[in-house]
Amino acid sequence: MRPARIRPSSDSKETVISPSEVRQHGDLVITVCDLAHEELAEAAAVHSSIPDPVSARDPGSFDSALAELAGRVARFAPRLAAVS
Repeated sequence: MRPARIRPSSDSKETVISPSEVRQHGDLVITVCDLAHEELAEAAAVHSSIPDPVSARDPGSFDSALAELAGRVARFAPRLAAVS
C-alpha cells in the first residue's frame, strides 16, 4: 500500500501516514474516492464512489457529499452490526 497524505488544515504541514500505521486486524476499509480505491485495492473491502466535491468548485457540493455519506452510513451500519 502507498502512504496516505493528509493535510489537516491550510496552516499545517502535510503529514504522511502509512495505512499499516492505523489499520488494525479486523478493520473494514471503505473507500469513497476512486483514487483511494485504486491505491488501496487489496485493502479496501468496499468501494462506494461519490462525486468529488472539489472538482465541482461549489461549497454546496461538500454539503451534498456529506449528506450522501451520512445516508450511506445510516443504511450500512445496521447491516454491519447485524452480522457482527
